[in-house]
Amino acid sequence: MAIESWEWSYSFGIQRMKDRPEPYDDYRHLHLTGTLLRPAKLKVETVRLIFLPDEAYNRDQWERHRRPHVGSVSLHRGKFEALCSLPADALAPILTMLAADKIKYAVLDGAKLRYGHADITHYRLDTSMDEDDLPPEA
Repeated sequence: MAIESWEWSYSFGIQRMKDRPEPYDDYRHLHLTGTLLRPAKLKVETVRLIFLPDEAYNRDQWERHRRPHVGSVSLHRGKFEALCSLPADALAPILTMLAADKIKYAVLDGAKLRYGHADITHYRLDTSMDEDDLPPEA
């Protein structure tokens, strides 16, 4: 995906959901929107990636939390959307690079779409991209 815009907002308050044990609610999701570069055969109107910072993905927690994927993709009615986990300690440097207009591309890797859904096993955010860096057309 070629990144065209990004958004980040923050909110903090008392946890009001009864099924959550945490005393506070903290929202700090990063949203990236842009143009899908690959696979070219997918015709999409909008592309949005949402990164959810979580301390469980920080390097010092890796041994405690093993998961089979780091996110998921859905394609529904021309809308391509991905939800990706993000180590919480990576958020500040990523926001700094986005604010400096340095991060230009996002590349997702994982399973093929099946019934409009797929798991993401790897992603990266890059400052530049050439044809060799893009995944092959499926």
